[in-house]
Amino acid sequence: MNKTFVIEAVSEELEKSVPLAYYNEIECKIFINLSYYNEISKNELYSLIMHECIHYYHFDFLKFHNIPKYKIYIYSNDALVEGFAHYMETYCEDYSENNVNTLLRKLRLVVDTGINYYGWTYKQAYNYLNKYMPNKKMDIINEIDRYICDPGQALCYLIGKLEIIKIRNNFLKKNKNL
Repeated sequence: MNKTFVIEAVSEELEKSVPLAYYNEIECKIFINLSYYNEISKNELYSLIMHECIHYYHFDFLKFHNIPKYKIYIYSNDALVEGFAHYMETYCEDYSENNVNTLLRKLRLVVDTGINYYGWTYKQAYNYLNKYMPNKKMDIINEIDRYICDPGQALCYLIGKLEIIKIRNNFLKKNKNL
C-alpha cells in the first residue's frame, strides 16, 4: 500500500468557493485553502489534516484490495468514510470539542437539518450561520450551498462517528483483557 500522501494549496481561483481542506480521491491529494491561514490554529489545522488523511488511507486501502473503481467512488461521502475520519480527529493532540472545526460541525448539523427537514429558506440558514460566524460571508454561502446540494451530508459525520464509538465500546466491553 502506498503510505505517502500529497498536500497542495488550493488554486487562488478556487479559494472563495471551497472549504479549508478537502481530499480529492481522483487526484489522491489533500488540498488546503490558504485563504484561511490566519483564521485557524495549528492544532485545528492538524486535526483537519488528520481527517483528510484518513480519507486518503481509506481509499488507498480499497485500491490495494482491488475493489472496482465504481465501488470505491460511491463511498466518497457516506457515514462510514466521514464518520471514521471525524472519529479519528478525537485522537489528535490537543483535540477539543470547542475548537473551530467541531463548532463548525455542530453548526452544519443545525443548518443541514434546518434546510432539508424544516424547510428553512436560504435567508434563515444565512442568518443562523451569520449569528455564529460573523464576517464569514463566503464561508456561510459555501456551507449553505453544500447542504442544499448534498442533503444529509453533515449528518453523516456525526452518525458515522457515533456508530463507530458504539462498535468500539461493545468490542472493549467484550474484550476487557485487551
